[in-house]
Amino acid sequence: MRVGVVGSGAVGRSIAAFAAGGGVPGLELAGVCDADAGRAAALAAELGAPGLDLGALLRESDLLVEATAAAAMPGIVRRAVAAGTRVLTLSVGGFALDDTLLAFVRESGGEVYLPSGGIVGIDGLLALRELGLERVEITTTKAPRSLAGAPYFQRPENSALLEGLDGPRLVFSGSAREAIAAFPANVNLAITVSLAGIGVDRTRISIYADPAATVTRQRLSAEAGGCRLETEVTGPPLPENPRTSLLAANSVKALLRDLSSAVRVGT
Repeated sequence: MRVGVVGSGAVGRSIAAFAAGGGVPGLELAGVCDADAGRAAALAAELGAPGLDLGALLRESDLLVEATAAAAMPGIVRRAVAAGTRVLTLSVGGFALDDTLLAFVRESGGEVYLPSGGIVGIDGLLALRELGLERVEITTTKAPRSLAGAPYFQRPENSALLEGLDGPRLVFSGSAREAIAAFPANVNLAITVSLAGIGVDRTRISIYADPAATVTRQRLSAEAGGCRLETEVTGPPLPENPRTSLLAANSVKALLRDLSSAVRVGT
């Protein structure tokens, strides 16, 4: 399977190196692409792969990995689907920013893969959905530096929320749709959970800033048909990008390995 990677940031670099590394039989790097042509060329040279524009990368790839940003994701996914290329997208928040994207993918017969990201329990959530989900809640706890810079804190009424912390502080509570608009680089997992569950408007998320946090903590809670799901995972952020969890990047690698395998485990 030839994989093209769009985005040469910390996550994109990690995935491109994984595809080029030869550790998964049948998996190879078709090329890389970035809005910054210089960054793409540097990564391509480092990995011995071609640096291509998006159109050329789509022609060369069996699967396109999108590792850019929520605002850029819809356009990339639309082009890939129109070209008949499968897509694995990390910036799943794009589905909340473009209300017509999901319908476009379905009507076009496209194939789009969403990794589980920085949370666990998606398989259980999908099973509960068959029973009729009644409630889905996410609780995220991060160090202030992992949240700093989000558009949410540019609003005057929220600008001081990360100041003077002497313990965990609830800085946001609302729907997944509201969360991705407020924290586009932090809570893509909320959209993944929403798509696996009861949608972006009924999925609730609470975000805490904790000055003592050295890892990110994600809790998922859901109920359906007398069954209850409770999961928790902790892990450090990517050293190169404190807004992205180490687990999220590796969930993409796990999905690529799974797509390359004759035997697939899990729902």
